[in-house]
Parts: sequence; structure tokens; C-alpha cells
Amino acid sequence: MKTMKQKEAAQELVGSLNRLGLPAHLGEAVGEYGWSVCIEGQPGRVVVYFGKNGRKMVSELKKATPALQEQLRQAWEEAGSLPAGSEKGVQIWVDGSCVLAGGQSRLGWGLLIFRDGREICRESGSDIPPEAGSMRNVAGEIFAVLRALRWCREKDIKSVTIHYDYEGLEKWALGQWQANNPFTRRYAEAVRTSGIIITWKKVRAHSGDRFNTEVDRLAQEAARAAFSI
Repeated sequence: MKTMKQKEAAQELVGSLNRLGLPAHLGEAVGEYGWSVCIEGQPGRVVVYFGKNGRKMVSELKKATPALQEQLRQAWEEAGSLPAGSEKGVQIWVDGSCVLAGGQSRLGWGLLIFRDGREICRESGSDIPPEAGSMRNVAGEIFAVLRALRWCREKDIKSVTIHYDYEGLEKWALGQWQANNPFTRRYAEAVRTSGIIITWKKVRAHSGDRFNTEVDRLAQEAARAAFSI
């Protein structure tokens, strides 16, 4: 049975490349045991393989300079040196919630930000634009990303990893989904022009990820509190 270890290894490489100032994003599955990584402005791809003989990286970049190859080697070494469960750099978890009561609904958002494993920011709220109400909890997730990026700009943070459970957050930001309403269009534009290099990391909702569970709790509490405002 195919595992997701190759995708996780590729995500670690993406994070390392971004920390070195090489904007990169996760590509697609390659065969049974590989996952591709794309580097902005570079034709071709890098493929990370993870099988019974361990992990390896194969560069299929078509115009890689020696300097780029050296940076790629450094990024791979850094990714491979991370102990299981540890995550360097700035890691952000976001979530949104929609709470229904008495025929009415309230929206909330929550976020956690860590730097090298230490929590540096925890926020939540319900201050979501009324025009986004029809998107329910997704509106909260969008607002959490925007708030997190604003906080990072204020702290002069240039590179982050965002952990999320609704795939539209990444798809809209990368232009892989069409933003069909003013709120998602503003979101996509704000992310693209944020000046922050983002590594997107999807987690499955309600799957036991402790920080995804925590931001879900923060968002729900904020939504419930909005009924008393």
C-alpha cells in the first residue's frame, strides 16, 4: 500500500529550500514512491523518493547552475537532519469555525504560530467581513491566514510554513483554483503580494494533529463568544 512518507519528505525539502531563499512548492506524486518539488523560475523538477531503501533526491532541473545545485544539496541535508516530529523555522496552524444556534450562525477563526518549536503567537476572533458569511468556516480559515501573514509582516518574518485542513487555502493562493467571489479574490491577491515565502502543508481535519485540534478549538470558542457581542 502506498504511504505518504515520500510526500512528507518532499514537504521537508520545500521548507528547507524556502528557508534558503529559494521559493519552492510541492508538486505531484511520481510513480509509487516519489513526489516532485518545483522551484520557482526553474524548468524541470526535483523528485524525492522514499521506499524500503530509505530516501533519496533526484534533480531533474534543466538549467541548474552549480550554485543552485549546491543550495539544493544543502537543503536536502537540512531536511534529512530533522529528527522525527521536529520542525524548524516559523510554523503556522490555522482553522475556522461556524457555530449555529437558534437559527443564527457565527463565524470564528484561530491561529497558532511557532518558531523552532516554541509558541510565539496565539490569536482568535470573530471579526470576519459580513460578505464572507456564506462561506461559513472556510471564511474563518481564510481570515486566519490573512491575520497570520499580517502578524508575520509586522515581525519582519520572511518565510513560513502554513498547516491547514481546507485545500482551497493553498489552491486559491497558487492560482490552481479560480477565485469566484470578491472575498477569495482579495485573499489570493493578499497572499501573493504578502512578500512572504509560504510552504503549504495540508493536514487532515480531526485526525489527531494536536495543533490542528487546538486552532479548531480556538475558532469554535471565538464563534460561540460572538453570540454574546
